Amino acid sequence: MSDLAEGLASHIRRWAEVAGAPEETLPLLSEAGRQVCAAIEAGQVCAHLDEWAGPESPEDMRTTLLASGMVAEAGSGKVLPLVLDAAGGLYLYRYFDDEQRLAACLRARCGLTPKAPSESLLQRLDELFARNTARLGNAPDWQKLAVALALQSRLTIISGGPGTGKTTTVVALLACLLQEN
Repeated sequence: MSDLAEGLASHIRRWAEVAGAPEETLPLLSEAGRQVCAAIEAGQVCAHLDEWAGPESPEDMRTTLLASGMVAEAGSGKVLPLVLDAAGGLYLYRYFDDEQRLAACLRARCGLTPKAPSESLLQRLDELFARNTARLGNAPDWQKLAVALALQSRLTIISGGPGTGKTTTVVALLACLLQEN
């Protein structure tokens, strides 16, 4: 484990001791700090209880962690250093809060009513993707479709591997948005 993971584990344990956490919760709480930090260092937002190697079951670990007074259940409204969700994901509070706020923002955007593109915008799409039409013939033009869908909603995720045309698609989307606005 990294020095950062060890430092977080030590800090959480000391904080728990000062707060009067039961002694039997401290070893698992320290390991929780290590695991969460290691997950973050690996590019994850949380650690998963069922992926830890240990003698306790994930349900027993859940019970012990919640008894420590340093771990809040997701949705409880408590602000504690760690948050445990129903699926066994253990987060630093900050990462859990960020994820929840982002999810709420995305849900709000998804709920907005789409608007139909204007005739001039549809013509612009045809112009921007004329080369694709010539190359593809009757096959679907997924880039053109992605732009058309993006123009109708407040949230669109364009994904694909290297060289699949994400940048070209976004440039075409921006050209259409500039024309409309």
